[in-house]
Amino acid sequence: MILLFILFILIMGSFFSGALVLFFQKKTKMGFVMLILGIIATFFFYYSIYQGWITVPSQS
Repeated sequence: MILLFILFILIMGSFFSGALVLFFQKKTKMGFVMLILGIIATFFFYYSIYQGWITVPSQS
């Protein structure tokens, strides 16, 4: 499950950083699409933790 956790973090980061880059390039429509996809990925990430599909790594 740790691989799924890392995959979600990478997907969320990619969408948000892609949106930021597109906003700086004055491509606002595509930037908003990437921002919405990032928000959806974030929702699914937290929902999957809530449902128990992904276990959060414990701190030592």
